[in-house]
Amino acid sequence: FYKSFRMTVTGSLQAVVMAGGKGSRMTDLTSGKAKCLLPVGNMPLVWFPLNMLQSAGFTEALVIVPDSAKQEVSKIPSLYNLSIKLDIVGIPGQQELGTADSLRLVSDKLTGTDIVIVSGDLMMEESMRGMVDMHRMNNAAFTAMLSKPMFDVKNAVVPGAKSTKHKKERDLIGLAGDQLCLFTAEADVEEEVKISNKVLRTMARVTVHSDIQDGHLYILKKWVCDYILYDKNISAIKGELLPI
Repeated sequence: FYKSFRMTVTGSLQAVVMAGGKGSRMTDLTSGKAKCLLPVGNMPLVWFPLNMLQSAGFTEALVIVPDSAKQEVSKIPSLYNLSIKLDIVGIPGQQELGTADSLRLVSDKLTGTDIVIVSGDLMMEESMRGMVDMHRMNNAAFTAMLSKPMFDVKNAVVPGAKSTKHKKERDLIGLAGDQLCLFTAEADVEEEVKISNKVLRTMARVTVHSDIQDGHLYILKKWVCDYILYDKNISAIKGELLPI
């Protein structure tokens, strides 16, 4: 399996690293340096998802970063002992793009049959190969990594401007077995959680979890990406795309 997984974008899986975030909740740190370049353990933040992809067998990755960070990001493989080849795309000016809009930015470069989307600040020790196995075994349209929070988000110190009003930070995840039926943020829900009649007719039972969080690692069929590119009303995956 490992040999078949080692590939370029002309193979079956193509990796896209979303590292264009401005770090708006940590402006004290990002006022002079792009978030993706902030040092963590003597490594720039974006090194971690790139290293994870390389360890999983990827030889190439699309990387979306602020335009101002392109040159420094291009030097990361040579400076930090990575062999993965980077195709770096810059977000111009001060634009803040959601996941869907970022995919539109690189639409002409998406050639894989399945697209792996990785957040530019994802750090994890486990290999992603098990997730790829599950995606392929189930012939899934969309696979997301979910996890239990490492701490209580209500009691966590959140970077950024302080407010007397508690900001809702949890995710609301609706599951029917291992099928994802609801995928939204608590902050985007006004009074009640709404699940479409289509999902309720299809699934006998859906359990909504508030103690599971989005890991910001997704695998999508190419046709799902094409659907996102076509529907300009979709700007983010969470809360707007699912259920498909």
